[in-house]
Amino acid sequence: MKKYLIAPLGLLIGSAIHPTAFAVEGDYFSPSIAIPFSDAERESDRDYAAHMMFGHSLSGEWNIELGLQGNKFIRDDSSAEYTQHSLNVDMLYFPFGKGVTSPYVMFGAGYLRTNFDGDAYANGMTNYGVGVFHDAGEPGQWMWRAGLTLRQDYDSHSAKGLAYFQDAVITLGGVYVFHNDVRWNRILADRAERLRRAQASAAAAKPAVIPREPVLEGGNSVCALAGGICGASGNPSFTIQFDVDSSMLSEEALSELDRVVGYMKAFPDLKAQIIGHTDITGGETADYNKWLSDRRAFRVHGYLHEKGVYPGRLKVQGYGQSQPVTANVSEDHRAKNRRVEIRLYR
Repeated sequence: MKKYLIAPLGLLIGSAIHPTAFAVEGDYFSPSIAIPFSDAERESDRDYAAHMMFGHSLSGEWNIELGLQGNKFIRDDSSAEYTQHSLNVDMLYFPFGKGVTSPYVMFGAGYLRTNFDGDAYANGMTNYGVGVFHDAGEPGQWMWRAGLTLRQDYDSHSAKGLAYFQDAVITLGGVYVFHNDVRWNRILADRAERLRRAQASAAAAKPAVIPREPVLEGGNSVCALAGGICGASGNPSFTIQFDVDSSMLSEEALSELDRVVGYMKAFPDLKAQIIGHTDITGGETADYNKWLSDRRAFRVHGYLHEKGVYPGRLKVQGYGQSQPVTANVSEDHRAKNRRVEIRLYR
């Protein structure tokens, strides 16, 4: 059974290296296909399995799930088969927090009903395992999920008189997160508060520095190296554009963010202010556009963090539709207002 641990554990360890700012939070459902591997004492071969999980985010580190699962094992001599259905409750713990890629550990218990060779019986079961979520889109869209679960079937009807069977299940599926403005606003507010506290702690550890244009050795400034793209304060400024009602990063946006990452890594004393904005479309309400501007800013924050920029160097703020750079009178003008501004300073 050890060989089945290698791929999921590798995925878990690899994804832990770059946790970022968004993941499965809120309410969701998760259908999966699965490959079960039966305990050798069953003298059976794997066949198929399917899972449906309904989840709820309890905090930044914990989720709870209610699961419906079904699987079938066929005896090696094809003389009979196990058909099993279960109802279980699992707790998911995210040791690195919830990011675009979020590994977790899981444990739980439930009720298992087995049909074997014409007999039907029920008994308890426990689950434990590891897995990972990967968020590739917007809230309310599909995410990916993979995991390895070890299931203990406390089978009191086994002809061999065993205390339990231990089966392994590898799963691959999707996750659909329900778009819930109230919940997402709370989540964003909680995350902003945690970020504010981290920045306050970092500021208390070193004397405050008035933002100014970074001047480097040799008299060159970051503003000059950035191609002269500077804000009104004289600090380097970058602008990331977005589609209507979206926080997805385009290829052009990723290229621009990679430039920001390069400066942040080359000059460790630089900090960045990340400011999100919208036009007057999207959800067409000020509250919704405030949420969308936060989402855009945190998407940028997440990418910079994923690329190795320490989050204590990043300040995030969303202003919704309240600070347009031009009047929202045409599509071209509105496109300019759908933006995140990144201002470098030290």
